[in-house]
Amino acid sequence: MYRAIPLLLAIFGVSSVQSEEWQSVPGESQLQFITVFEGMEVPGEFQRFTVNFADEGPDTQAYLRVHVDITSADMYSDELNEGIADPEWFGFQQFPSALFQSRSIIPQGGENFEARGTLQIKDSSQELSLNFQRITGDSVLVIKGETLLKRLDFNIGIGAWADDDSIGQSVRVKFDVQLLPKP
Repeated sequence: MYRAIPLLLAIFGVSSVQSEEWQSVPGESQLQFITVFEGMEVPGEFQRFTVNFADEGPDTQAYLRVHVDITSADMYSDELNEGIADPEWFGFQQFPSALFQSRSIIPQGGENFEARGTLQIKDSSQELSLNFQRITGDSVLVIKGETLLKRLDFNIGIGAWADDDSIGQSVRVKFDVQLLPKP
């Protein structure tokens, strides 16, 4: 009798598979940023962040939530790392984290999706449309993509740095995140 339940559900168009919620795998995920200084790209990365994702399903509303430990920013230079901790830049002491939240995941065809939500960095919140690819494996999910942010929209590089032509206003953010089902 119990073996017939999945067959009966399929016949009547009811899915027994519910959407899963996913969480990032820290050692297998990357969140990078690239800025420009004097015409040259200068890379960095956030070493600590978490990503939670869910598809739309009968019991779950689709969402994407990214929590970033801003204090984990690494620009591969002790001098730069010390500088970005200052209040004119990231302001580590007052604003140790950033958050992107979306409850609107829109299919764009194939593996492509758009997450519409809010990005909060420091004391600024901005609406953001984030395009990403969603690649499904046997027991793993990968989301990856990139976006372009304006640093002054989030009060990053303010004061004397705001009009400094040697530092680019745009920051490219790239992500490649491996996720596993939430336990």
